[in-house]
Amino acid sequence: MKKIVYFIMAGGKGMRLWPLSRAHFPKQLHALLGDSSFLQQSINRVSKITQPENILISTSEDLYFSVKDQWQSLRLKAKPWLILEPLSRNTAPAIALAILAARERFGEDVILVTLASDHVIKKQKRFKELVNTGIKIAQKGDIVTFGIIPSYPETGYGYIKTGKKIEKNVFKSSLVAPIFTASNPIL
Repeated sequence: MKKIVYFIMAGGKGMRLWPLSRAHFPKQLHALLGDSSFLQQSINRVSKITQPENILISTSEDLYFSVKDQWQSLRLKAKPWLILEPLSRNTAPAIALAILAARERFGEDVILVTLASDHVIKKQKRFKELVNTGIKIAQKGDIVTFGIIPSYPETGYGYIKTGKKIEKNVFKSSLVAPIFTASNPIL
């Protein structure tokens, strides 16, 4: 059985929410919807699926103390597992570092569930179901991408072209990796 690591990316500067969100206090550290920050909501959401020791967070060196404080305020029974990025280089390098960190800790046989720290997910049960389905597919050796059906065009986001349906909410993509689309989005 492969070890599942939940990787939360929390290194962004959140500049689309400027002036509220700034380099040293980006949007993932703000409590904009509820009493806890986006990052804390992400950690809580994942801690309902796995043990805190399986949660890996990447952030910038500048945000180390803020992220550590937010983790500790949740009173989880584990120290935070953090990757500190000296420079922000976007998603792909962060995921590569996370894979290396997960393999160093647990060995070669890992599945990385990569999540953004600033997503709002209202349907927790649906989120858990889709993540578990994605993990089952990933255990067969496939890369899984989660997506939602857009309600309007937006140039700031990427789009995934779906292919042949594999099962409910699961499709092959043009890259031959299974993808999810949720007709009833979890956001």
